[in-house]
Amino acid sequence: MNDVAHQEQLGIDLDLLSKLAIMVKGAEWARSNLKGVSTIHSDSVGGDLKTIRGAIWEALVANGKISRKDDSGNLLQVEGCCSLSISKKTHIVPIAIVGKPPSVGGQPLLMGTITHIEKGRLLTESQSATIFEFYSEIPGGFEKLPGSGNSHGSVPGS
Repeated sequence: MNDVAHQEQLGIDLDLLSKLAIMVKGAEWARSNLKGVSTIHSDSVGGDLKTIRGAIWEALVANGKISRKDDSGNLLQVEGCCSLSISKKTHIVPIAIVGKPPSVGGQPLLMGTITHIEKGRLLTESQSATIFEFYSEIPGGFEKLPGSGNSHGSVPGS
């Protein structure tokens, strides 16, 4: 698969990302069926977390970084060596990175950026951990977060 990705500056208040990174530290993570990948457990999603995630989504829409239909914002934590195949248009915003940043097609996903991926493989290395917000069109079966325009669930585009 040839990676098709474009990265640009996020263009939103980075304090929103900092607040989100602090909030997810206390959240309960649920392991997905993909090795090393976890999602926020729905019972640990409080109102403040929904509000911050919604504010980030609204800012990205307002700045033209994503469209209103790209609202399946899935908060993922990836630990260690991992490879995620992305087969449909997805937008990735790193929230926190420990160790080497993940990459798509050899391009590192850096803090303060949004990476638009048409298709490709997201790679993380051992001894690294990253928390991302993934945005893509809502497929059937995603659970909407009330009042935020975002949802959570499985990895979009995989």
